Amino acid sequence: MKLDELAKLAGVSRTTASYVVNGKAKQYRVSEKTIERVQALIKEYDFKPNPMAAGLRAGRTNTIGLIIPDFENISYAKIANCLETRYREQGYQLLMTCSNDNPENEMQCAKQLFNRQVDALIVSTSLPSDSDFYQKTAVPVIGFDRQIHAKNVDNIHADDVQDAKQLALDFLNRQSYRRILFLGALPELSMSQDREQGFREALTEKNIDVNSVDFIYANAFNKAESAIAFNEFLARNSLPDAIFTTSLTLLQGVLASFVDLHRVIPEKLVIATFGESEILGLLRNPVIASVQNYHAIVDSLFLLTLKKLQENKRAIPSTDSLQRTLHYYHW
Repeated sequence: MKLDELAKLAGVSRTTASYVVNGKAKQYRVSEKTIERVQALIKEYDFKPNPMAAGLRAGRTNTIGLIIPDFENISYAKIANCLETRYREQGYQLLMTCSNDNPENEMQCAKQLFNRQVDALIVSTSLPSDSDFYQKTAVPVIGFDRQIHAKNVDNIHADDVQDAKQLALDFLNRQSYRRILFLGALPELSMSQDREQGFREALTEKNIDVNSVDFIYANAFNKAESAIAFNEFLARNSLPDAIFTTSLTLLQGVLASFVDLHRVIPEKLVIATFGESEILGLLRNPVIASVQNYHAIVDSLFLLTLKKLQENKRAIPSTDSLQRTLHYYHW
């Protein structure tokens, strides 16, 4: 039942019915007889006010938008799952979409969420660093994992340069390598650029010739594109001694390629990667992983969102950096 129908049954105006429904009848001097008549109908028809409509009238919808680049990525899945629980406990609904690491898809997802009038938008972006897309909205936007370079956007992310350098130094200190493969994706992303920069800084610090490293980039942060890039590399080159991947999803593509083509993963291949999964412990290879603190990310995103909703939407944005830790397997 709609409010208009309730008002018609009670023989009162829509405004009067709204006053009774929202507990403001006495404030606006609605008679006791009218209040009793409307309340009786509310009980009889089990009338429930539409929270979305009420939210729109109050300038909010109690919905938060979330755009992630890849549903296959375990890190994003963990973060999305924890965020959904936290927001639901506070009366918010999390609306999740996926860009598939495609800038056009991301902008369409964002526009649809803006049309749904979300109260805030959380994004792990696939847009290039010079994009001004999020500069144009009045909705509070929070970037995570991948920094959004816009004046009105807050960011929660790790220091990709320093984390990549720390991972690479630990990886390079373990032993010497004849050939190393560096595998990234989407080189136009600032995150990709930062992780390569950190890796190169580690090479410089260790006085390792950059020519001993092959740098290749997949067309997306997913297993299929990673496998394609790796297979193309192997068609022209011999197997490297070690591989450094800038995401776990890319590593999964490499492992899938080995299984599909050779039925086995070479045990002597040393692996360094970003991200964590049970699969790393099942490998027989020496592995170093740079791992996010998922709970810290969720806490930061959750608290920052609530803060943004309580204050001026155009308040001065902030950038918070969270440090990763190294996990070791079979060393």
